[in-house]
Formats: sequence, structure tokens, C-alpha cells
Amino acid sequence: MSLRTTLLEQNLAVAGKWPDDAFFVKKDSTLKKNTAFVKKVRNFLDSQKDALLSEFESLNLSKYVEEVATAIVEAKIKLTDIPFMLKLCSAMYQRYSDFGVLFFDAWKKSFSSHKDLKNTNLSKLRVDLALFADLNTIGIFRDADGIRLLAGQLTLLTANDHDNFSNIGILSSFCRHCSDDWIGVIPRRIR
Repeated sequence: MSLRTTLLEQNLAVAGKWPDDAFFVKKDSTLKKNTAFVKKVRNFLDSQKDALLSEFESLNLSKYVEEVATAIVEAKIKLTDIPFMLKLCSAMYQRYSDFGVLFFDAWKKSFSSHKDLKNTNLSKLRVDLALFADLNTIGIFRDADGIRLLAGQLTLLTANDHDNFSNIGILSSFCRHCSDDWIGVIPRRIR
């Protein structure tokens, strides 16, 4: 089974069955450790993957859910880091009931800042679109708003680029990464 399928099943199973307060009492809720974790997520490094997940397991981030959601959106990651980010986001979603809503709001705010593509980091936008599409696929955003937001970003990229096709790289990267799930096209290397 693929990672996305596994995470989707786990996320669908946990919906409405989040841990109670007794679970969080056993976790570390110190300000210093929680803010350090948020900072590590925001300044994500490939070498920190295992440490981040093990640190996550020991922390009570109840008061920092919004900060973690914003830090994930702001993190500068590569396409190869997406599977790890999906695991981290699923872990947050499975532990904190308000994570999905706060995370979606952080994405909405981030994408609204991309309305003017002239001042946008296009390589980050390329990775963000792929990550956001995968987050929809694994059930973090369960209603149609996630799909609408993704469609709006893709429409913005195509509608504002009729003359010189400067966004074709972002769109082709999105199609390559998400073709099977979103377009129904299976890449040749897999067929």
C-alpha cells in the first residue's frame, strides 16, 4: 500500500475520535521545548526528519497548533520532503482536532499572498502546490474548500500567463507529481 493510501485510511479513521485531555497530561508542554519544535519545523532541514517525529511524540502542542500549522506552510521544503511532511501533518491532524481548520486557514493566507506572481518565490509555490494537493488526497482537508483553493491557484497560474508561458514549469511539475491522483494520467515510467 502506498504512503498516501495508508495516511488517508488513518486520517479517516481518526476523524471525530481525537485524544482527550488525559492523553495530553502525559506529554511535555513546556514553552521552551514547544517553541523550539515550532522553530525546527519552520526552518526544516532534511537531517532533522527523525528527530522531529520523535520530538513530536513527546510534546503537548495543544496551545501551539496554529503556530505549527503556519510553520509547516512557511517551511522551505523540496519535493523529496513531501512524504515526510505528509507524515507530520497526518500526525498533527490525528492528535489535534482543530489542526485541519487552522492549517487550511494558513494555506489560504499563504496562497492569497501569491495573487501577484511577480513577487512570489516560484520554486516554493511549485512545492507548495504539490504538498497541498497531497494534503487533500490524504484527507487533511475533508470538504470541497481544499479542492476549490487548489483549483483557484492553478487557474491563477494559467490565467495570468497567456503571453510568455513563464508558469509552465510550475504547472508541468504539478502534473508530474500529482498526475495519477488529480488528472488520472499514469506516468510512462510507471506503466
